Amino acid sequence: MFVQNAEPLVQLRALLRSRVVGLTIAASLAEVNVRQWQEFQPAAEDEPAPTRSQQEDAFLAFKQALSGTENLAKFEKGVAAALAPLERRGLLVKFPRELDRGNEEIVVYPTGHREAAERVKISDVLLDDGKPLRQSLRTHLDSTEVADRVLAWLRPRLRDTLTLDEVETRRALDEAAAGVGEVLVKVEAGHTLARAGQPLDKRQVTVLQLEYEAAMAARGFDQKLARAAAMVLAIFSMFVLSGAYMRYRQHLFPTLQQWGLLLLLAAVTVVMAYAAAADAWRAELIPLLLFGMSTAIAYRQELALLLSGCWRRSSPWPLARDCPASCSRRAWPPRRSSSWARSAAGLS
Repeated sequence: MFVQNAEPLVQLRALLRSRVVGLTIAASLAEVNVRQWQEFQPAAEDEPAPTRSQQEDAFLAFKQALSGTENLAKFEKGVAAALAPLERRGLLVKFPRELDRGNEEIVVYPTGHREAAERVKISDVLLDDGKPLRQSLRTHLDSTEVADRVLAWLRPRLRDTLTLDEVETRRALDEAAAGVGEVLVKVEAGHTLARAGQPLDKRQVTVLQLEYEAAMAARGFDQKLARAAAMVLAIFSMFVLSGAYMRYRQHLFPTLQQWGLLLLLAAVTVVMAYAAAADAWRAELIPLLLFGMSTAIAYRQELALLLSGCWRRSSPWPLARDCPASCSRRAWPPRRSSSWARSAAGLS
């Protein structure tokens, strides 16, 4: 949403009138400030500069067209009519950086009158090459030559009259998003959720997470039970291996207090890794490294490597929950025949 302030255009019209009056009261070009008259000269490409005689004739024609109270009033009325659409809808000298090139319309309202907001096409408020304004001046002014000279004076003085209202824009976007609600997006088998070698954005990570949740929900009780039993057996086997190594390789007979301290260290490592695995950090390896170094100091390097491997396999590793923003797998989680992923409107 943009706020329109028409006051700069109104002041510019008043300044234009003052300049025109200053030129028309002069008897000849010799009595006119050269710089002021040059401001009314249209840009002429590939044409020789006008002679002094030609400049004098052009000045007299300009003066004759605008001299007198009636002609001046008619001129003011024509300029006001030509600039009226810009004073109502607003003016943008260049395409605003805040907008995407795909935008075709914006919402504009006068300063202090939010209730008078209206949708306008960007092409209607964009000055661009000035052709629409030139055509408008030629339509409302009797003389084409006068219209071109007025445009030459106006063009370098035109500034943006539209200002982006960030607060209202954010509020409007939030209202639009709330009004859309949820959208169901069907993910067919074989659809590529993420391409290899390309970083994932937030939208793709969310889609992958939804796909994973849908895959977990589609599993039957027997599948869940079999997986849980397999995981328990694998973890038990690794801890039996660790115990056997400690008993027969290093001949360690830790007390119950020492065992509890080791288990507490492993649990704290899991919690810290889970918290550090967010996309903003991606530091889940740091707690594992600290765990391995601490174990190596307390026991030996071989046991530290073994316990770290057991920890890695038995812990709820964050990578199984959230695919990192830098992963390059072609499809994650594994594909299935078809699924429904529930997503917000921003994912559709």
